[in-house]
Amino acid sequence: MLFLPPLNTWKYRLFMRKIAIFFILSCTAKISYTQIINDIQKDQPAWSQIAAEISQYDILCLGEESHWVETFLEVKLELIKHLHQKGDFKVLIFESGFVNSFMAYEEQLNDREHLEEALYTIWQTKSTLALFRYQTAEWSDGNFLWFWGCDLKGPKSFRFSRYLHRKLKRLNAAYAEEMRKVDSSFVELRSNWEPAIGKAYRGTYLPQQKANNIRTAYVRMRDSFAVHRELIFESLPTSEIRYQFTLQCLANRIHLLDLMQLPTYQEKHQFRDSIMAENTQWLMTQWAPNHNKYMLWGADIHLSKNAKWEANGSAWQSNRSLVEHLMEKTSKSIFSVGIKARKRLDKSIRKELNLKSSKVYWMNQHNLLKGSEMPFADEHDALIICGTIKGLNKLKRK
Repeated sequence: MLFLPPLNTWKYRLFMRKIAIFFILSCTAKISYTQIINDIQKDQPAWSQIAAEISQYDILCLGEESHWVETFLEVKLELIKHLHQKGDFKVLIFESGFVNSFMAYEEQLNDREHLEEALYTIWQTKSTLALFRYQTAEWSDGNFLWFWGCDLKGPKSFRFSRYLHRKLKRLNAAYAEEMRKVDSSFVELRSNWEPAIGKAYRGTYLPQQKANNIRTAYVRMRDSFAVHRELIFESLPTSEIRYQFTLQCLANRIHLLDLMQLPTYQEKHQFRDSIMAENTQWLMTQWAPNHNKYMLWGADIHLSKNAKWEANGSAWQSNRSLVEHLMEKTSKSIFSVGIKARKRLDKSIRKELNLKSSKVYWMNQHNLLKGSEMPFADEHDALIICGTIKGLNKLKRK
């Protein structure tokens, strides 16, 4: 039973003031989590609201906690479409092959061929193919969505080998064939060297003399393109950017060779993220300086503003994610979105937020009241929480 002090006394007024403060604090705790938009996967106005909310930023990072979840890809597709339509974002940069994406455009591949050339198999799914087909559908009204890659690695492909042969053949047929073989052999080497995703790298994989020979060949090709530029490249409006892309592709081949020679997984991871940031910066400044809005697609760990490498021991403490490197290279504003499974949140948080397993939620850290805590807040500016997740729906050739 609650006993009240006599009315109209100082004790009564003090008691009521405490009750009021308690009520306000209780409401504040609940209000701090009301910035959640429920069931956004099917709610078009909600997606439009999110796009409008974050379109003020120059670079939007769309992460994913795991590469093996089709639900995450479906969520990305929906958000990308609204950012493209409502926020004027026309460039999407994948954590996938820089060289491969250049070849996809150079050879004018169709939707499916482009997808299979440019993206790792983990993203060669039906929902991602729908994104590439959406791109084609938007071409007719001039609102084209560009797809590029920023990774020094990439899917196994010999298109760039053949590209080098076509270009260098104008200089010397025998030399062109020799360089085609060098690049093709390196593609095979790299494919055999790299372990499956989730496996650890161990040791140095190429004898130093072999690595030096490969490096010398790529440097020779780079010099040949520079010295004989006018002979190799036709006088077309696109010749300059093709030339610049070719040099950057060759630089990526050398970076990949350097990556293979690093002895530890920690060093490889650090080097790869730094080069992905370099390629992203190159795309923004060299290829598309007139574009002001960019989307980045990759794993949460690469697109985190605080990758928390200290959790992996002292050898990792100097590591930076792709985004952390990029923040040092550009003055553009960056907004990082992480995609997590509902089960990744603590049970008490799931209960407090009343997260249903059948829905998808949006949580923007910047909209929460000061002092409120959000899971993974120091890693990402916002979270998309998926209650139900499903495995990859991979493409299958007939």
